[in-house]
Amino acid sequence: MNYQESREYIDRITREIPSVLGLDHMRELMKRLGNPQDDLKYVHVAGTNGKGSVIAFLYSALSGAGYRIGRYVSPTLYSYRGRMEVAGSRISRESFAAYITQVAEAIIAMTKDGYPHPTAFEIETAVAFLFFRDEKCDLVLLEVGMGGNLDATNIIKNTLLAVLVSISMDHMSFLGNSLSQIAEKKAGIIKDHCHVVTAMQKPEATLVAGYQAWKKKFNRHVKRGEKGIQIIAPAPIREKQEIEKIDPVTKEPVIGDDGQPETEIVEMVIPRFRVTTVFDVSQTEGEPIAELEVPELTGSVQFYDTFMQALQNISPVPIRMMNVEGDAKGYYHQTEKYIAIKEDMSNVQTMKTGVHEVSHALLHDQEVMDAEGVLKDQTTKEVEAESIAYIVCNHFGLDTSEYSFTYIASWCESRDMKALKASMDTIRKTSAEIIGNIEEQMHELERENIMQYEEKEASATRQEKLEQDSAEKIDETLLL
Repeated sequence: MNYQESREYIDRITREIPSVLGLDHMRELMKRLGNPQDDLKYVHVAGTNGKGSVIAFLYSALSGAGYRIGRYVSPTLYSYRGRMEVAGSRISRESFAAYITQVAEAIIAMTKDGYPHPTAFEIETAVAFLFFRDEKCDLVLLEVGMGGNLDATNIIKNTLLAVLVSISMDHMSFLGNSLSQIAEKKAGIIKDHCHVVTAMQKPEATLVAGYQAWKKKFNRHVKRGEKGIQIIAPAPIREKQEIEKIDPVTKEPVIGDDGQPETEIVEMVIPRFRVTTVFDVSQTEGEPIAELEVPELTGSVQFYDTFMQALQNISPVPIRMMNVEGDAKGYYHQTEKYIAIKEDMSNVQTMKTGVHEVSHALLHDQEVMDAEGVLKDQTTKEVEAESIAYIVCNHFGLDTSEYSFTYIASWCESRDMKALKASMDTIRKTSAEIIGNIEEQMHELERENIMQYEEKEASATRQEKLEQDSAEKIDETLLL
């Protein structure tokens, strides 16, 4: 197979063979390929949010220290071949095609012997192991595809370090409906005698603040003898940066009258963290906690355009960016059937609001509810929509807790837990469906972008070859 045929082969397997968790198929496939994964050493990374960032930091640091590092990640932004990279160079088209051909031949023999056909991810992972072995990597940074214990990457034996990043609710149809079930599966990458690094996971505290903050902001004081809780707290900084102005329609730089790209000053929020000591509200006494104000979310997101396009594709009604009066960030218009989102908000706030309103459109259309005989008060609707928005955004690495928790608390102030628990099944099911549909759309958009990028790359290569041939012909003519 050539490269194009190899890509078509992977795309066909993606469509025809559903995702499964289990290692039996992968072990059989790798045995037939000579178990190249056993010749390598690994840093294995699992979790919900932050795997790619951790691997990027390690890749840069270890490569800078002189090690020959392999990196296996998915998905990628610009090139499909960027999933497999060694020493700063992604796998070549020729190598990818050769490895796919080798793996495909092993799969034909497997299926003839009665074994099930491996999935696309298992095939890609097998290719990566062959590539990294042949490139003689000192160390491979390996990102889990889904879960951990039964993920195709978990057939490795020589794990030097297992890393668990932030764990939250994701892939619940495969991994479980509770945080403990999901964490147990992700922790399955931990091997005997390997080192383990884990991010701080979800605390049980309800509302925390520093010692002085309780006194100055809430007129409460910490009870005598109470011990503080050490946490890694966000301490973001704001920086102004000059960037090229991009036309929102063409996505190309705006050119000024002088023929040069126009620039604009934007304020970027740079994430920073520090260790600090806090106390839970249960450790304090004093004046009652005042009604919570809902803060505005800030921050830019690299995949904002792709996410919003995917959200529009799965929404049952059109999404419009427009002027929304008052304090509302958006709304679902029950009569005209569209979603309005307030203009000029941050990427994070816009994405969160979009998911919130799409949830309303999916669950709370009044005509549908009347036809089905469903009765829900406004509190139930808002709690469901915002809970779904939090779960979905958290899955994609967006921390909306500062807004979402406060928003939900403001609606739940007079509700008992029994009434709120009645919505949990709806929240879990709808969150999982939205996440799955957005991921599918983003994958499709990513595939289209990669194909466009690679077509441009191929076109540039053809043009360069034509120019080279033309120059050679001119030289031959001059010699004659």
